[in-house]
Amino acid sequence: MRVRTWNILALTILLAALAVFASKPSERNPSADKSPTVVRSHPPFEARSSDSLTLRNESRLPLVAKGNPPSPGVDITSTSYEITVAGTLWQLDHGGLARYPDGVRETVPLRNSEVGYFCGFAYDSKRGNLAVASSAGQGYLDFYKIAEEKWLQCLPLDRKDFSSLVYDPRRDLFFASEMTFGDDLVHKIYQIDPEGSGLQSVPLSIPIPARSPRLVVDEKLLKLVDGSKEYFIDPSGGEVTADFVERYQGEQATLVSIYEVTGMGHHNPGRFQVTVEPSAAPVLVLNSYEPVEWTVEGGEHLERVLVSSYYDSEVKGLPSTCKLEKRSYEADGNFLKIAHTVQSYEMQSLLIQLENEGIGVTSIAAGYDAKEAVIR
Repeated sequence: MRVRTWNILALTILLAALAVFASKPSERNPSADKSPTVVRSHPPFEARSSDSLTLRNESRLPLVAKGNPPSPGVDITSTSYEITVAGTLWQLDHGGLARYPDGVRETVPLRNSEVGYFCGFAYDSKRGNLAVASSAGQGYLDFYKIAEEKWLQCLPLDRKDFSSLVYDPRRDLFFASEMTFGDDLVHKIYQIDPEGSGLQSVPLSIPIPARSPRLVVDEKLLKLVDGSKEYFIDPSGGEVTADFVERYQGEQATLVSIYEVTGMGHHNPGRFQVTVEPSAAPVLVLNSYEPVEWTVEGGEHLERVLVSSYYDSEVKGLPSTCKLEKRSYEADGNFLKIAHTVQSYEMQSLLIQLENEGIGVTSIAAGYDAKEAVIR
């Protein structure tokens, strides 16, 4: 009797587990937002041109880099791994630390035998110290006092992958960016005590894609420069902002980007109406994850339309002179990145992808689901 009771109990538990499993929704695209209700948009929504689209706060005014004046009496210029202090050039390269007092290289012996693979170089104008960051071993931040020609303290970095280093005289702190190698992303910055007593991490509000990032001190914020791209970082909280419109170059285009058409559900094609007014850009990009039946009204001036989705989508209503390009993962695996929130890393990556193809987005209409958009 006891064995039979246990068998019945085990069968009951098994049936309950199967019922829970069966009730789970179908798996969606892993790259999609896992909390769609937070970013859900209700139609209609409009593409609004703006002088500055901000990553975190669209109402913020454009940030302008005005430069950082040098400390009184000290001539400081810093680019990459060269620093000029009071007329003397200091250089950090694979050969180590060197100075050029009369144009002739003088090597400064390194005290730390584990130092190698240099990843940052900065000058503390308050104390007259150079800071050398390296990633060999567990990584180190070594300080060199110029006036006394000697190495000071050494701060272990516990295998943190610094990609840039800068000294901020207003805050009297060093700042370093940490990069995730392999995916070329900067996820956080570090505040570092100039005495070498410790460091504090500051996670960024969104990751910044960068191949060769360089931190620069701005008036109130930090600026991360990567080629022609500039990103502004609030060092106290890690909020990232950027000027999209000025930085993304190419054919002027409007982007409509959604996850799915409202009410259609998983893999069901839905109709989406795009009204294009004469003042809209000549290029239109229609992007989605789920299949969409795009209908374009107006837009007689459109020169090019790019339609992209994970599952095959269709478009109708285009003028005969308009060039149409269709992409999907279903067709050939070639499709644009999925993004439906303006203030997101996914949207930033999508804009970079389009720029690399010669398309410069100036207006964005985006939402998790919708049925129509008006393009002005």
